[in-house]
Amino acid sequence: MFRNKKKKNPQFEQFKNFHLQVKLDCKGKDDTLFYEFNKPLDSSILEYLKPFGEIIPLSGDIYELKRDNFFKIQIPIGRTSIIAEIPENHDPLARIMLTNQFKLAMNELKLPGNIESICPEKAIKEAKGKMIINRTKCNYCLECVIKED
Repeated sequence: MFRNKKKKNPQFEQFKNFHLQVKLDCKGKDDTLFYEFNKPLDSSILEYLKPFGEIIPLSGDIYELKRDNFFKIQIPIGRTSIIAEIPENHDPLARIMLTNQFKLAMNELKLPGNIESICPEKAIKEAKGKMIINRTKCNYCLECVIKED
């Protein structure tokens, strides 16, 4: 349903508002994901990353998000790129789930119509087509994250 029809190189994916370059390790597995966006990121991107875990401010407008067995990323607000480091024992859905959250943030995917009822903790609200997550209620279960390519 969300497949990129022109996908010829699994290490490079082009989307409407960003592209993804994948660096492989010596075993041919995803090692690092390089996301390059068409415009500088604003703080609204953080909302779409909340389901993965706690977002920690580092310095200035740089934030970090780390989820064991998924990835470690730094999110530089005001810049156009994000690098995600993928651990060797990562969940095979990590790349798909992270990429889909960026698609939602960049309006390339629409929120599922039942987004508010998906969350078992009732931590999600929709406002003007955007996802709003109450981080005091969210338990990072990832039920709200699209897991299909």
